[in-house]
Amino acid sequence: MSARIQIERREIADNLIVVSLQGRLDIHSMEYFRETLNSESIHQNFNIILDMSSVTFIISTYVGLILSFQKNAKKHGGCLTLAGLNSDVGSIFELMGITDFVSIHPTLEAAVESFQLG
Repeated sequence: MSARIQIERREIADNLIVVSLQGRLDIHSMEYFRETLNSESIHQNFNIILDMSSVTFIISTYVGLILSFQKNAKKHGGCLTLAGLNSDVGSIFELMGITDFVSIHPTLEAAVESFQLG
């Protein structure tokens, strides 16, 4: 089955990558998502903003993948940040108690600013 998400990657500053996700983060698209994050690790890109403003659905398994990448990014002096979560997607992170471990910003612009100020 083909992936139900679209992933767009762009470098917006030296050493800062935005990965924009669109669609449903479900079991059918998990491998595509995992490959995207692994590719960033292979290329030593550890400052990542996941723009989730166009994500309509997420399963909890993705939270584990995101936390795993965040841990790896921190180990290499980087940071994974989430941006633009809608209320349904954001509630999954809140229910799982993840908001203490991953930086979440209301907009992509706010997430970019956090890297520039940090």
